[in-house]
Amino acid sequence: MHFISAGSIIEHAKKEQKNLTRKKLCHGICTEQALYAIEADRYETDTLMIDILLQRLGKSPDKLEIVLSQEAYRLVRLRDLIEEAVLRGRKKLADMVLQSYPAQNSVNQMYQKRMQACLSYRMDQDYEHAASLLQQAVALTLPCFSYETMEDYLISTIEMENLLALERIQFEYVPQENRQHHIRHLEQCMEYIEKHFKDEEEKAKICSKCTWLLARTYFEQGETVRAMVLCEKGIDGLRKHTMIYFMLPLLELMVQIGNKLGIAPEQNKYVKYHESLRFLWDSYAQKWYPTDMLFHNCCQKEYHLDYELIKSERTAQHINQE
Repeated sequence: MHFISAGSIIEHAKKEQKNLTRKKLCHGICTEQALYAIEADRYETDTLMIDILLQRLGKSPDKLEIVLSQEAYRLVRLRDLIEEAVLRGRKKLADMVLQSYPAQNSVNQMYQKRMQACLSYRMDQDYEHAASLLQQAVALTLPCFSYETMEDYLISTIEMENLLALERIQFEYVPQENRQHHIRHLEQCMEYIEKHFKDEEEKAKICSKCTWLLARTYFEQGETVRAMVLCEKGIDGLRKHTMIYFMLPLLELMVQIGNKLGIAPEQNKYVKYHESLRFLWDSYAQKWYPTDMLFHNCCQKEYHLDYELIKSERTAQHINQE
């Protein structure tokens, strides 16, 4: 059995980008000393921080098999519990777990704020409070962030989701005449994704979310053809990598676009695509499972507890504990 540490993956990926400094990579995430210790495997950190560091380096953590300590595994499952409670509408449980969530560093503080924002948005429909929480989440790992200096930052998929969610919420509660700069922000996010996201699957996932938000704004402003071209791009990216998550919102928008353009349903291939996928989703997906939640991600990661792994290897080799 072959193992490679997260620290060595990060160290190797950083060396591939010759001009990248530790200071830039860990900005807003941890200290340079902590990053050095992570690379040297002398610092036990949560998988969320590792994911962000890898994503900032252009790597996708979504196909890894990860061996965790019991404490790290508990945090992963705690985040699963929070997300499911929010999606199922179990407000008291979500509130209770979020209040007790261990947020000792900027990454976990960011996660706590972003899920509190999600709760406020989805259950309380308090858009202004949700936007305030998301602004705090962005500031925690992207200190002093502004779109004017966006190119100076390394932005992970997780952090880009925070930016997109913030623009989505602000776009939904600000008056229509004040939306133009939010559209420009989404366009800048798309430009950043196109330029800086190197892993094709990671890019397809985040691009589909940005595409959906931006195409909706174009469609609402009457730029129907522009919205259609953008939607097709997002759909093609997901289809290329056989992903269905976030495909439904894009297909639903394409159906609306086709109707607006006067395309007969029987001549619009996206109507058939949408009907087929909607049937499968309604028939087999869990009823509470979201189709357009920016913070939800499809991934193939597997987690293993270190002590269970040792036990299984010991048993396989017929070695007793003594």
